[in-house]
Amino acid sequence: MKKILTLLAAFALTVACIRPMPLFAADEQTVKTNENASTNVAEINGKAYASLSEAVQEVTEGQTIKILDDITLTSTIDINGKAFVLDLNGKKITQQKNEAGVSKTNAPIRLYNSSLTVNDSVGNGSIFGYQCAIGVFTNANLTLNSGTLMGEWYGIAGNGLKENSGTTITINGGFISNNDPDGTGAAIYHPQTGEITINGGTIKGDLGVQLCAGNLSVVSINGGTIEGTGLDHRADKTGDGAVPDGAAISIVNRPGYTSVPNVKISGGTFKSAHSEGLLAYTWSKNTASEWTEAKDHVQVTGGTFDSDPTNYVMTGYKVYPVENTFKVAPAATAIALSDASLNLEVNSNKTLTAVVNPNETLDTVTWQSSDPTVATVENGVVTAVAPGTATITATAGSAKAECVVSVYKVEQPTPPAVDTEKPVEKPQAGLNDEKAPEILNETLNDIISKGENSQFTDKETAKKINSAISSGETITMAPTVEEINTGSTEATEDIKAIEKELKQITQENNSITEVAMYLDLSVLVKTSTTTLGNITVLPEPVTFTVVLPNDVAESAKDKDVYVLRIHEGKVDKIKASLVDHVITFETDRFSTYAVVFEEKTVTPTPEVKTHQVIFVDMNGAVLKVETVKDGEKATAPTVPTIEGYTFTKWDTDFSKVTGDLVVTAVYEKLPVEETVKPADKEENKTGETENPSTGDRTNASLYSAFGLLGLVSAALIVVEKKRRSLSR
Repeated sequence: MKKILTLLAAFALTVACIRPMPLFAADEQTVKTNENASTNVAEINGKAYASLSEAVQEVTEGQTIKILDDITLTSTIDINGKAFVLDLNGKKITQQKNEAGVSKTNAPIRLYNSSLTVNDSVGNGSIFGYQCAIGVFTNANLTLNSGTLMGEWYGIAGNGLKENSGTTITINGGFISNNDPDGTGAAIYHPQTGEITINGGTIKGDLGVQLCAGNLSVVSINGGTIEGTGLDHRADKTGDGAVPDGAAISIVNRPGYTSVPNVKISGGTFKSAHSEGLLAYTWSKNTASEWTEAKDHVQVTGGTFDSDPTNYVMTGYKVYPVENTFKVAPAATAIALSDASLNLEVNSNKTLTAVVNPNETLDTVTWQSSDPTVATVENGVVTAVAPGTATITATAGSAKAECVVSVYKVEQPTPPAVDTEKPVEKPQAGLNDEKAPEILNETLNDIISKGENSQFTDKETAKKINSAISSGETITMAPTVEEINTGSTEATEDIKAIEKELKQITQENNSITEVAMYLDLSVLVKTSTTTLGNITVLPEPVTFTVVLPNDVAESAKDKDVYVLRIHEGKVDKIKASLVDHVITFETDRFSTYAVVFEEKTVTPTPEVKTHQVIFVDMNGAVLKVETVKDGEKATAPTVPTIEGYTFTKWDTDFSKVTGDLVVTAVYEKLPVEETVKPADKEENKTGETENPSTGDRTNASLYSAFGLLGLVSAALIVVEKKRRSLSR
């Protein structure tokens, strides 16, 4: 069959109560080995060694043996009591087969009470052995981060002897495989007690990983790929060694071994070319049978399989068929929606967001509406169809969440139809603004979203509106107007405030005003059967129209029209226009309004009294004539300079003119010596001194003309003084 050692073990098994014998001669530890290698095949911290065995003997804890060249081992290297790193450095370590065959060719590297970490800093580095690349025995730890471990029978293997316990194998990366000509080997064969942790890398063999013993054995497969390529040859199996089932990972309950294996799989990919991604069964007397307690020892909570692993999936997890594979993930335990309730206007929509727990679940969310005639849902988008209520249900696995959707409709307000030819007995109100529907919708949406905290209505009305919305009723927002009974107690305070403001306006404008009507203007919120309340304020002004009775409108002829509004004790004056009997104005507050007609009175402008002020010089010559308002000040002209004289004052006060005035400049004659120039003191040719003069040297006719002019001016002054004395 496979080897002579196996036949001998079978015979011994019968004699020794079916006690399994070592697959490898683990008790024959080699102290020294021979290697066919060139000089300097390894180094430790720069020190070169001619053989790997010498480097192993010299290495100390935590150091790294770096392979410098390809090595062919002719004997086994047993590592005992060591803890170091082996860097393959892209080189190959191969084993020379014993002439007696594979069964006599022990693993090239065997670990006892040691810890070995295999790295490959360059890539393409490998270790090859016939029975296996590395044998892991008593209390040994093997960690593979990178590089290739390959054997003919197994890539990594242990031994089922009781003393070969406490082993730890950790695969973080790299490649592990076997290449058995008869297709009955395994990439990892683990018949002893111990622990395997696979976090990554690729494991590929006739079967991927097989555990036959180890009640302390735990395979935590968190990542990596494990693949079985061989056929299921269990029916042909006899003797010792791995059971050739061709699975990616197989757990065998095998009597006679030290314990029952336990496996936990939380991730990774498991593939088998001819068998199952995961097998768990009992093997006894060369016969495979069902292992009824397998689920107690094999626990799957993750991973991707090419066959259905449902029989081994833990409670709370599910198998999900995905693209010809079977993925294991947590089942959804809860689902939460972004909204537990929605109020939507007809033809509007909103997206519901679903959060499924746990995050790793592969359960998808499905949506359903209890009444698609009211609201539909697709991928979480809820669309309002018609007034009413519907429940939207989101389902993920067995978890469900609901959202109650209330659909309402708002009837848009329209301006009143007014026939100006026909009189109305009562005022009518309407909206005459294209943006009014949008503003009213904004107001209503604020009340719906904020409820009693909305600023646009009172708390009681907000409560009633939201109750109607939740019932899926049709909402109407209608402007209304009623004439206020001025004798009512409720109106007294408002009317007093308006009359006070109106009195002040009348005084300022000097006008005659009258309040044509006191009106209560509102925007009511209704259903088809009930008035819910009214809007107290809007987010921005809209244009209102109020139709007045004809007799009221007639009294506004040739008068200005405006509106006084009182809201929360404050009176505002609002511009308005009146065409026929329809008054139009903008507002955003609703309470008491007064329609005011104003007629301005005309007061004649009083005549302004003025006076003539004449400014003359000492000779009576007119210097300036000024018209001055009664009681105001006149402005004096520049006083002319007269040689031999100096100006001293004006003879009359003109700071407050109350009548016609003649204001004369007063001069004082200067002493002669001050007026005669030095050159003028010279004697003339006759020896006489010149007389003082004003500087004018004219002939007799010119003096006569000036004299006559002076007499005329003096006469005018005398006449004026006489007139003034008579007026006093």
